[in-house]
Formats: sequence, C-alpha cells, structure tokens
Amino acid sequence: MEMGIESSFILQVLNMGLLSVLIFIYVKNLTKVRSAITQGLLIFAVFLLVQNVMGVYLGFVSMSEMNEPFENYAFFINFMETIALIALFWVTWK
Repeated sequence: MEMGIESSFILQVLNMGLLSVLIFIYVKNLTKVRSAITQGLLIFAVFLLVQNVMGVYLGFVSMSEMNEPFENYAFFINFMETIALIALFWVTWK
C-alpha cells in the first residue's frame, strides 16, 4: 500500500470512530429530547458512517486499481471530513 492509500484508510477509520461516538451521543440525546435537529444529526451521522464503511471496503477490494490522482483525491476528501467531524464532535461534546 502506498502512503496516500494508507493515510486515507487511517483517516476513514478515525472518521468511523468519531461517527460511532457521535451516533451514541445522538441516540442518548434523542431518548431525552425528541427534536428534529437531533433526529437529523443522527440520520446524517448514520449515513456518513455507512459511506465510510463502504469506502474502506471498496478501498481494500479495488486497491490494486487505484492510481495516484485518485489516492490524492481520496486523502484530501477524508482529511477534510476528519476536520469537519472533529469540529462537529467538539460542538456536540460541549
């Protein structure tokens, strides 16, 4: 595996961890306060988690077919997603 691919997978696994914690928090909040915002955040986090799981799976399945421009693109997208999830996690945790 190239460094770009490995870094992208590491970021996706980190994203899955952040999303799992966010989903846990949103489910906990949803049992206390039934609000549309909490429901929307929960749905958003679940779909984003599914997207990351599929990304890791497809990355392993089609690893030999990845080329360098795709690796760089995947790393950039996953890096930006990680930053956004850290910000969302920070706001949610407060």
